[in-house]
Order: sequence, then structure tokens, then C-alpha cells
Amino acid sequence: MLLLYVAHFFRPDFSSDDAVLNLLAEAMYEQGRLLPHGWVVNNGDLMMPSGALLIAPLLAWWPNGFGLHAVASVTLSVTLLALAAWFLRVQRIAWPAVLVTLTLFASGFTREFTVMVYGQTTYFWWPAGFLAGAGLLLLHHRHRAGTAGTTFRRQFLDWRLVLLGVVVAAISFANPNRVLVMMVLPLYAFDRMLAWQAVPESRRDLRAWLGALLPVSPASLTITIAFLVSAVAYRWLMHAGVTATQHFVSALQLADGAGVREHVRIFVNGWFDYIGGSRVGDASKPWEPFLRTIRTSIAVALSAVAVLELRDWRVDRDPVRRALFVAFLTAFLPLLALFLLFSPLALDMQSLRYFTVPYVILLMLAAYRIERWLRQPSRLTLALVAVGCLLVTAGAVHRMLPFGATFWTTRNSNPINLAEVLEREGLTRGYATWWNAGATTVLSDTAVRVNPIMLAPTLLHPFPVMVNREWFEPSAYVGSTFLALAGPETQPAQLTYIEARLGPPARVLLDAGYRIHVYDHNIAADFTCLDMRPLLDEPLAEADFPKVRIIAAAFVAPTPGSGAGASPGLRVRLRNDTVRWIGAAGSHPVTIGVHLNDAGGAPVNHDWLHATLNCPLAPGEERTVGVMLPSAPPGAYRITVDLVQENVAWFADKGGATLSLPLEIR
Repeated sequence: MLLLYVAHFFRPDFSSDDAVLNLLAEAMYEQGRLLPHGWVVNNGDLMMPSGALLIAPLLAWWPNGFGLHAVASVTLSVTLLALAAWFLRVQRIAWPAVLVTLTLFASGFTREFTVMVYGQTTYFWWPAGFLAGAGLLLLHHRHRAGTAGTTFRRQFLDWRLVLLGVVVAAISFANPNRVLVMMVLPLYAFDRMLAWQAVPESRRDLRAWLGALLPVSPASLTITIAFLVSAVAYRWLMHAGVTATQHFVSALQLADGAGVREHVRIFVNGWFDYIGGSRVGDASKPWEPFLRTIRTSIAVALSAVAVLELRDWRVDRDPVRRALFVAFLTAFLPLLALFLLFSPLALDMQSLRYFTVPYVILLMLAAYRIERWLRQPSRLTLALVAVGCLLVTAGAVHRMLPFGATFWTTRNSNPINLAEVLEREGLTRGYATWWNAGATTVLSDTAVRVNPIMLAPTLLHPFPVMVNREWFEPSAYVGSTFLALAGPETQPAQLTYIEARLGPPARVLLDAGYRIHVYDHNIAADFTCLDMRPLLDEPLAEADFPKVRIIAAAFVAPTPGSGAGASPGLRVRLRNDTVRWIGAAGSHPVTIGVHLNDAGGAPVNHDWLHATLNCPLAPGEERTVGVMLPSAPPGAYRITVDLVQENVAWFADKGGATLSLPLEIR
């Protein structure tokens, strides 16, 4: 059922976050590079490895669509379940308990867990790495116990440790800081706890404790060296500029008291919701209250495993089970401290995805208790287990499969609808905000290319991360483009700003809940540049001020429905006749300045507006810059449009020309 979902029925849940795999794979394939030039990663995550490695080779034969994403999702989902089964068998858990545990794991718990781990696959790597690494460590320790007296060098070359090093190095390379907390430390704790329990109780002194804690064994050295090699390589790539990143969630800052309380609330409410209690996307389905109760009960039972393991610590002497519990604590406690004490990790219930490894370790620990119940089962126990598995399976079917006219039919989604409209209208290249961009591109098998942008009341620029900067080069595409808008993006004030920035569209389409502006040129030239270099950090030469000229200026009337007192937009045409770049950022950037005067010309507000240029102005370049005017009381005014070099001078004071326009605000 899980594989059927990620292969087909995941389509309406497919989002632009998921589409990143396809778009990264496309960049890899086209450039022939594992780290594509121009690709900007998010929060320092190189996505290497990722499902893109499975998609990229297939682009030689198939279009870059949902089908290829499904191949990656199915492959990685099967791999994760196989690793879980293998790890349980390495622990010598009986097959009936393994199958029950896998039934729980494959149910996906909730829509959010299923999407993050099995559909999107972003959160596949840490639990997969832990399960593979812990299994290899366990095999190594057993092999070492059976070959006492083997030299340190031969132990170090054990094939199990070689594979362990490959796993740790490969997964750590994506984002060493994150992987250290999520996977490496739990693996290290698992290994060290196994080593400590191999020490006879009569020899457990301080020296033995330090020996078990420090990386002095072949296994612990393998983990440490593999991680450090990846961390050094990662730092070099960042320092050398081979890849670029921006930090958002990873830019941690210590939270204040109110922030900590809010984080505690999110954690307490989200812990059970993420693996059972959530009803997002399922609230209107029949039987949901009953099935949600079942899921929540499973979430509570799984969480109770941690408490029970702590209670039974002195009673249960199984070294593997103890090591696994220590690994859980090592995965859970540092992450909990970061989650509660720092912003902005804890945003909402979905932020509990960072606890994927602790959840998976709890499930592995639960297998011990399931096995004990099934060891000498009564008829009642067997009946309860059978009914429980049926309910879990029924809940997964209820959540993953649609209830439509035909079995194979999937419901529509906004990106699916948008892709259909754009293909029908013959529109092949355009822009939209994040959630309507990448998903639409992939769901159309890239017949339509929709690049993501950031759009706000006074902001319009390319989306800063998980994109290739080359997509937004004006020269990357010549021809008609579109801007797809939905929801709040179609508010009158926003439409006024869009027209001020981009000019009037050639036509407007209203379909499928979208407002689509079609332009006869590539509107990327009017976006704010992500890279504002070269910076302007020194005053311009006196002779340069008159050579940066305002050629024309015109108002953009408020969109109908804007309401009384709505401010118009202003489009200003500039030309740079100097031989230098005119910077839009730096210590002394050039901005558009506007003086507000009354109808008779008397000053009302000398510094009414200082508006940043959307990009640096190249020598000889001519460009139109659109801005929104500030609000002012209704009445008749006159504005003077000028340029300003910030912290230096107004251009008019240095011999530059200005433009004066009448303005009426109603």
C-alpha cells in the first residue's frame, strides 16, 4: 500500500519541496556535475546524496516528471523498510515481531511522516544511515568477540567497518552539522555502549570508562574519521565557492522566555500529532475520528517505550537493547535542547520531522516488546495482534488511497490544475511563488517551466534557495513569459505593485483559481537581483552625477478595488552614461528619491521616498525601475523625481536633472 501511494496516489500531495529532487537531477544531468554550477542550497544542505542521484541517469530516456520522482521514492522506501527488517534480524528479533514492526513502519503513521520520509525522501537518509550503521556495528562487535587477539590493523580493515565508513562519510557530506546531531552521535553512542558492556564489571573503573567513551577502537575511529573527512570536504567546498547556500532555519539564535514556552507548546502538541494524532488532509473523511484514535494510541504506546526502557534498565541486561536505548537518548536529548532553546527550529507540528531518527529508534525498541508478547502467545494475544495489524493497514489505506469514481483516479491539486491550464494555453515559460512553481513544472513533465519567485507587497525577486540562478538570467530565455498568481497575490494593492514593477501585461487569464498575467517578454529582467554586486562603497566622481539620468517617469494607477487613499505606483526609466557600474547596494548605493510638494510647489516631505534599484546599473544600460509611492492624505500634490547617492548627495545638488509630475490621491 505504501509503495502504491508513493508511486501513484502521492501525485496530488506532490509539492514544490518534493519537486526539488527532479530539478536538482535535471541540473546534474545537463551539466554532468554532482554539484551543479549556479545551484543554491538551503540551510547548508548539499542534497548529496539524495534521490536526485537516482533520477538524473534516467533523464536520458524519460521526461523529468512525477514518474521519475516515483522511481526514486519507491526505491528509497523499499530500501528503508529492508534496512529496518535487516537491522531487526541482526538483533535476532523473530520474524513475526519483525513483520508486525514493519507493518507499523510501512503504515507511514501520518500524512506528514509519510510525505517527509517516503514521498519527499528528504528524511530518509538519517534513519537509513543509522539502521545501516548500527547493524554493521553490531556485526563488527560480534565478529570481534569471536576473533579475540586479532591485530588492531586487521580489525580496522574489517569489511563491516569499511562499509560503515562509507555510509557515515556519504551521508555526512550533505550537511555535517545536521548529520552530526541526527545520525553520527547516536551511532557513536551505540558503538561505545556496546564496547562498555563488553568490559567485565570488575574492570569498570575510570580508565575503562574513558576508554569506552573516547574514539580509541577501530569502530569509533572509523565513525570519527569518516565524519571528519566529509566535514573538511564540505567546508572546503563552501569556502572555495564551489557551492552556495543561504541559512534560514539553520541560522539558530537563542530564544527568549516567551520563545522557549512557545517551543515547548509546539513540541508537546506536535510529538503525538506527527506520528499519529494529526488529521491534516483527513479531517473530512469517514471513520477519521475512530482511526485517529487508533493512530494516537499507537503514538502514545510508541512514546511509552522510552519510559518503559528506562524503568527496565536494571532488569533487562541485553547489551544491544541497552545500546539502542542509549542511542535513542543521544539522538533525542541534544535535538530536544536545540528545539526548545533556539529559534527558528520549532515553527509548527511539521517541525517534529527533525525527530525522525528518535521515532525510528523507538520503533526498533518496540520490536523487543512485540517479540516478547508473541513468544508464547495465547489466542487472545494473537487475535489482538491480528486485529491491530488490520486496523493499522486499514488506516493506511484510508489515508493513502482516494475514494473516487474509480480506484486509479487521483484527486486534483492546485499545481495539477495550473499545469493543465498553462499547457492548454500554450504557455511554456513563466514564474510563480514557491508552492505553485516546481510542482507545476514536474507534474507537467517539464512541458511548462515555472520558476519560483518571492512576492510580497513591495518585494519581487527570484526565490533565493533550491534554485539554479541561471534560470533567472534574462538571457536564459527570450520570448513570452507569464506570472501565475493565486490567493492573496491577487489583492488590488499587490496587483498595483506588480504592474509598477513589470508594466502592464499583454493579456490576463482567470482560470482554475489562478490569475495569470502574460507578457510579451521575459519579465526576469525586472526582478530584483539576488546578487547585488558590484557594491558601491565610495562616493561617485563629481562628473558622474549628471551622467546617470532619469529619462522618463509615469504613474501606475491603483488597481480598481484598492480603496480610498490608495497610493499609485511609479515607473522610472534610468540610463547610465558613465563608464562604471552604478551600485544598488553597499555603503553608498544609488536610490530613487522623491520629494513630495503641495500643488503650488511648497515642500511637504523632502525625503518622501528612497527606493532601492532592483539591480546594479551597468555602463550604458537603460532600465525601468518600478516602485510603490508611500501613502499620503487625499489631495493634489506635485512630486519631484530625483536620484540619491545615500549618505553622499542628491543628484540634483550635483548637476543632475529631475522630473516633476502632478499627483492626485483620492
